[in-house]
Amino acid sequence: MKENEIWLVKIPELKGHEQYGFRPAIIKSGNANITTIIPFTSNEKALKYKFTFELNPNSINNLDKKSIALIFQIGAIDNKKIVKKIGELTEYESNKLDSMLEDYLFKKISIINKEKLAKYFPVTEEALAEAVKSIFKGREKDAKEIIEMVKNYVSDAHHFEKKNDLVNAFAAINYAHGWLDCGVRQGIFDVKNRDLFTVK
Repeated sequence: MKENEIWLVKIPELKGHEQYGFRPAIIKSGNANITTIIPFTSNEKALKYKFTFELNPNSINNLDKKSIALIFQIGAIDNKKIVKKIGELTEYESNKLDSMLEDYLFKKISIINKEKLAKYFPVTEEALAEAVKSIFKGREKDAKEIIEMVKNYVSDAHHFEKKNDLVNAFAAINYAHGWLDCGVRQGIFDVKNRDLFTVK
């Protein structure tokens, strides 16, 4: 899989208004087990929301209907839920999407100070400690990879904080917690604490 390819994926149903079921999605990044995606919807009412990206079907993307990419629902998914390649974005579409995604991510973290950042570190570190001792049997390999990623992001966050780079510190600590939540959603960590995790 490559960045900005379009694949058919099966998104598990969760609480809230996130997309779920079989649907196309844009690949953004990933590794051997988990991939970050932006899901599509065919509901044109979604265009009323900011950070949506409309695509019309063509011979490159191979979509069968007009589709709206929901940038604000970017998230991670187990690679076992990725079914088959459909198509890909053009260079123009890729550049436009990446610009919108960057704008979305930086708007989320632009209002940040040391006091706010200080609240995130203990929460993520407590969640990591609980996840380490709550691994489902048979998922140890997947858990090890996620835990290593989380530790690296937490380390990066502390590094950026010391350099007074609060934006990147905030981004890193949120990436760390996002990996933990992904592990919970994919049945890797057996946790129940809703104050620390997004539990099904």
